[in-house]
Amino acid sequence: MKDIEYHISDSRWELWSAKTIEEHIEKNVIKGKFHDHVPKDIKSAYQTIEYIMAHAFYHYPMYDVAVKELTALMEMAVKIRANQKSISLTYKDKKGSEKPCSLNNLIDQVLKGKETEAEILKEELHKVRNLRNSLIHRDSNSFAGASFQNTIWPTINRINELFYERDIRTEDFFSLYDKMKQFKNKCLVLETQKQKYLILLAQLNDSLSNKNLYVFNYEILLNTVEEGQAPSESRIVILKSLTIGEELIEAVPLSGDRFKIYPSTKLENINKYKVAAKLIKQNPDLRATYHVKLLYLSREVEQFRYNNAWQ
Repeated sequence: MKDIEYHISDSRWELWSAKTIEEHIEKNVIKGKFHDHVPKDIKSAYQTIEYIMAHAFYHYPMYDVAVKELTALMEMAVKIRANQKSISLTYKDKKGSEKPCSLNNLIDQVLKGKETEAEILKEELHKVRNLRNSLIHRDSNSFAGASFQNTIWPTINRINELFYERDIRTEDFFSLYDKMKQFKNKCLVLETQKQKYLILLAQLNDSLSNKNLYVFNYEILLNTVEEGQAPSESRIVILKSLTIGEELIEAVPLSGDRFKIYPSTKLENINKYKVAAKLIKQNPDLRATYHVKLLYLSREVEQFRYNNAWQ
């Protein structure tokens, strides 16, 4: 039997435009970014995960191993946070025997309370827990490889949020989020000083309390649409100011022109909006395209938080 050459690159990384180890490290090794309150043990353990991601260049499935270790690191983070809050890691059963608390139970105890941010973080940590279970209790030797990056950024963010000592989002985020509901399923106009656009939707996605910034996106309706083409184009913008009133959104981007959004009253615009909305609803391929757009948007939001919130 021929010896395995462990130092030869795995050609599957070429599909991700990583032909050299340097390209692989730049594109696929996601560095640990953690704020000062994250324990040193977490930061040190993540360095090992970075090494596994780097060495996956020589064996593609190792990238999945790195993600499995990251989900285990999340479990360790929850246990450390439980200790910080004087929450016991064990319980006594009916017979009086001491048993370890399940991760499911610890997450609920650590984030006990009715605060909206705690509820959101709890839900997100349970998603990571479910991923951890699926990676540990596998029923086949399948692997996801570099597509797992969409899991790595959010998990790093959730670990940071677990130890964050202040509000994660701006104080006004949830009230602004509620006010955005008045614009749902309406034909909208986005107006700058230079021009106007007809938009399919507008959404407030996230905000950062440490920099007082908001993540916002909208879908511009295209004037001409070829058969099978999505009738709108996605835009993501970072805002330094956001005000929402009765049927009016006023926004100041970090860069670019300020804009306002309001419902259109022109019948021509409303009809165009209805045609586009119906087209998406009735066409399975376009619905799939919008699902991909949502995944891309989620990725962009998580990357923005990863790049800006912690260091």
